[in-house]
Amino acid sequence: MPLCQPQCPRHRVLVRFGASCSAILLLASSAAAQRAVLVGTVSAEGGVPLAAAQIGVSRAGVGAGGTVSDDEGRFVLSVPAGEYRLDVARIGFAPAFRTVRAAAGDTVRVNFVLAGRSAQIAGVTVTGQRRRTVSATRTEQALLDIPQAIQVLGQDVLRQQAVIDMKDAVRNVANINFTGTYNGGYQYFSSRGFFMSNVSNFRRNGQMLPNFGQNYADNIESIEILKGPAGILYGDVTPGGIINVTTKQPLSSRQGRLELRTGNYGLVRPSLDITGPIDRDGKVRGRFVSSYEQAGSFRDRVESNALLIAPSLQWEPRDGTKWTVEASVRNDERVGDPGVISPDGTVAGLFTLPRSRFLGEPDATYGYTDRFASSTLEQRLPGGWSLRHVAGATDQSRTPRNLYLGAVNDGVVSRTQYFFHQDRRQYMSSIDLLGKARTGALTHQLLVGADWMDHTSRTGRFAEGRLAGGINLFEPTYEQVDYLPVPTEMDQSALLTRRFGAYVQDQVSFADERVHVLLGARFNHFRMGDRYDNPAVRPADAADVVERPISPRVGVVLKPRPWLATYASFAESYEVNGFDWIDPTVAVPPTFGRQLEVGVKGELFGNRLGATLSAFRIGKSDVYGWGNYSAANPAPTPEDADRGWFTYAGAEHRSEGVELDLNGRLTERLSIVASAALTDATVVRDPVYATGNVLSNTPRESASVWAHYRVGGALSGLDLGTGLFYKGAFYGTDDNDADGRVPANHTIDVSTGYRWRGYHAQINVSNLTDRTSFLGGFGLWEPQWPRRIVVSLSTLF
Repeated sequence: MPLCQPQCPRHRVLVRFGASCSAILLLASSAAAQRAVLVGTVSAEGGVPLAAAQIGVSRAGVGAGGTVSDDEGRFVLSVPAGEYRLDVARIGFAPAFRTVRAAAGDTVRVNFVLAGRSAQIAGVTVTGQRRRTVSATRTEQALLDIPQAIQVLGQDVLRQQAVIDMKDAVRNVANINFTGTYNGGYQYFSSRGFFMSNVSNFRRNGQMLPNFGQNYADNIESIEILKGPAGILYGDVTPGGIINVTTKQPLSSRQGRLELRTGNYGLVRPSLDITGPIDRDGKVRGRFVSSYEQAGSFRDRVESNALLIAPSLQWEPRDGTKWTVEASVRNDERVGDPGVISPDGTVAGLFTLPRSRFLGEPDATYGYTDRFASSTLEQRLPGGWSLRHVAGATDQSRTPRNLYLGAVNDGVVSRTQYFFHQDRRQYMSSIDLLGKARTGALTHQLLVGADWMDHTSRTGRFAEGRLAGGINLFEPTYEQVDYLPVPTEMDQSALLTRRFGAYVQDQVSFADERVHVLLGARFNHFRMGDRYDNPAVRPADAADVVERPISPRVGVVLKPRPWLATYASFAESYEVNGFDWIDPTVAVPPTFGRQLEVGVKGELFGNRLGATLSAFRIGKSDVYGWGNYSAANPAPTPEDADRGWFTYAGAEHRSEGVELDLNGRLTERLSIVASAALTDATVVRDPVYATGNVLSNTPRESASVWAHYRVGGALSGLDLGTGLFYKGAFYGTDDNDADGRVPANHTIDVSTGYRWRGYHAQINVSNLTDRTSFLGGFGLWEPQWPRRIVVSLSTLF
């Protein structure tokens, strides 16, 4: 049964969304009629478009705003009628200016061709290792000066590859692996061999983002990935790294983008992005981003619907003060996909099944809603200091109607239903003081701050039971089952997690900033426990988990050249394991991670290509896990035998390897993003798994390369892209069963696009050669996408 019938509420939502888009466009057109629009392009000699050119607008010697050219060299400015001077500047090119007169309602086109010059202008570029990631790193330093491997995926790559979910974005970064989904509802990732916690390793503008839904959305400006322990910045996180998404912010120039993406398997995804000043003097700016997605899948009966609405406002009442308020609502519902099970228990047996084989039910869905609001107040202080306060609230709810696959018997797979509802709410606040100070020959880049978060999770009572009859693995039939009702009664207690941290960091530089020494530490106070609606029913033996670890960070950066840096760093982090899964009255000790990392960063070929080569070693101690009882390890009691599994703590795992990340524009026409990793993630000591076993879902080798070329001359406006994404063989579980080893695989993607004036058409084909691959483990596997085509049509206004 389809998710959306003609008169269903989601159909009405789509109709309202379309009507809202139309109304917004009409209002924008009406407002534009009272003003003039300046449009144009910035290019080098020979017609090559220039991105990131600064366009300043002045009237009678007084500044009237400005903007920056996009990846195609285009710009759009909305101004009151009158005469203006436009000044254009870009690093590496001679500046230029033009004077124009525009009447009300006019659209005036002004194109600039900048002459190149041999001398490079001193300055900071916005790509490669000179990029700054304030929301993720909480500092205003260039990546070149930070002793840690950090990568940023910007709008250029996301649009070139027509990215529509997180897994397709992070495959461009070394050692970030997509490892599967939770019944198709949300995605799992690992970094440097270690699973990334869905509770604490994902961030939105630096604030915690619980990863229980499809977190990629059209209001994302960039994706920042901090590899290795981030305990000093964020407290309790797994040591592999952090994925931080930054949202689109209001701009000072009026512009809009309307786009439609469509493709095979029923994909329809319209989106709208409008931004610009709201008041006359441009001190108040706004942005509105919205999108709707309806899609099928290569999997039989699997469909999805998603809606996003994301408004934001920014106010600069005076120079040095900026206040940004933003919000978003995301609704997502999709058919739950439990994956497949091998007919003979081996990975080889999976290839005998069609990739489309679906063993769930079309009305067993995963529903998810995320409501988010935040306030960011930034104030520049005298002496180069600044103060930033961020407050936010997130309200999430999800209703998984899960079907889990069991054993295969004569081609019939048993299934268990597991339904529940969960509400998650969190409130966050942080304050940072940043600045520079000098003591003699030393320059100090200081960060002092604190953050606090309350997270409450309340779950409805579970509905669990075996579905009668099972499903035939080879000839499945659907909609012939009786479900237990999803419980509507919520638990009378909620799990409260309270985090507080205070941190200080000083990066000292000397010798003309050729040497940097970083010292930092964070004090953490973590508390977790149940809060009962009626305290009188609280069990007498109930207790909170309380942890107060200190997370240190030490690093050194040596810069023999302004464009080249070598670094070494040591960092720690911790994970709170909370209460035991079997006996919830027992608190499990935290797991600690310690990393040593060395590397080289550079801006090569005249700052055109950013490069990071890093080597790391991460140790995890007091790892918490579970295992199954067996003949070699029998259950000590009948109760344990009925349960069939046990928990343990005290294991030790280790990951070490080498990574290479490249990104930049080799020429004005050719850009590239590439990565490679060689990783050994193994068991050091574990009561269940043998020493030396490889950690699950971690390939020893992985690599990617994406190249994008803008054609010039008579074919100007045409652009081409192609990429190769390789993942080596890996095991689905830590026991390294040979039957659970997934062979190496690679996919090839291609794209072709054409730009004409304000219009753009693009075709992306992923997995061009239609290769088959799987993810998963513990007997359950997820087929990955076959060949897929996405067509994008967009216009700027």
